[in-house]
Amino acid sequence: MNGERSELMLFSNLMLDDDQHKPTYKYMPGDYVVLVFREYRDKRTWERLSSQQIMELTQYVICSKCNRACAGTCG
Repeated sequence: MNGERSELMLFSNLMLDDDQHKPTYKYMPGDYVVLVFREYRDKRTWERLSSQQIMELTQYVICSKCNRACAGTCG
């Protein structure tokens, strides 16, 4: 390849199975976390989620009050 470098990065989809890596919610998209772990439907528990997960959650989860994708942040 004539000394050219690729910007391709590979990431593993495997998870470690030890006590430090047990909280599997850290590795899920935000909209999927609330489907698997019901306790994250409550906005008061979101401090454990990453900012990326919260963004995904508020973009895709439909609110039962206003029927919009606000994930219950409307009030």
